Amino acid sequence: MIKLYKNFENKKVVSEKVQELRWVLGLTQEGLARKLNVTWGTVNRWENKVNVPSRLAVEKLNEIRKENGLAPIEIFWTRQLK
Repeated sequence: MIKLYKNFENKKVVSEKVQELRWVLGLTQEGLARKLNVTWGTVNRWENKVNVPSRLAVEKLNEIRKENGLAPIEIFWTRQLK
């Protein structure tokens, strides 16, 4: 079985980029969550390096980042054999 997993480096990158986006937009975690149609707890877990967003969420984040002149989030998805 092949399972995608997200490493710590991805979590660090996402945390920094999500916080940067919130700062530029002047949003709370709850405000950004509303824009992305996720819970504030999800945004909180991204920022605290507990988890990383799905590919779809990364696409949404990158659309918002692009609209605001910010570089995209680049996550390197790796595969783990089980």
